[in-house]
Amino acid sequence: LLALGDVPSNSITVTPASTGVVIGQTRQFSAAVLDPQGAPLNPQPAISWSCDAPILSGWINNLTGLFSAGNLPGGPYTVTAIALGVTGTATMQVTASSGQAVLQDGLNGYTGTTDTYINQYSNATSFATQPETRINWWTSPAENNQTLIRFDLSSIPANAIITNATLTLYVSRVN
Repeated sequence: LLALGDVPSNSITVTPASTGVVIGQTRQFSAAVLDPQGAPLNPQPAISWSCDAPILSGWINNLTGLFSAGNLPGGPYTVTAIALGVTGTATMQVTASSGQAVLQDGLNGYTGTTDTYINQYSNATSFATQPETRINWWTSPAENNQTLIRFDLSSIPANAIITNATLTLYVSRVN
């Protein structure tokens, strides 16, 4: 028996409900809109997709539900399917593949990145304690900053052959 104001509503089931995807790979999500009794609607309405992953970890096609992993591991992230005013969710983690090392401070306990910069007019000043590094070149007056970044590579075996490396930098301000 339903009380006044209680209206059964549709629901959405997202598949897979929880999954992982390796950097550079894709994962297809699907969704079924169910009526209040749990039966699939026929025909199925259009589904709109979204994901709360940062763009460097990946993005989802809002029409097809295909997630493309970027080059930044992380998560768990929430994948959301929306149709007829109701939502369904799934969780997803972006991971590195075996044999792949990701050197990002704060990820899996890694703290080995150090950066600084050298300013041509303050070449005796250490900027290592600054919260950011500066990459810029001023043309008037001509002022250059040279950026230095160091990674602790001790977690990589000495006999490893590195076939590819990607450096991702974030721009926080453009003047």
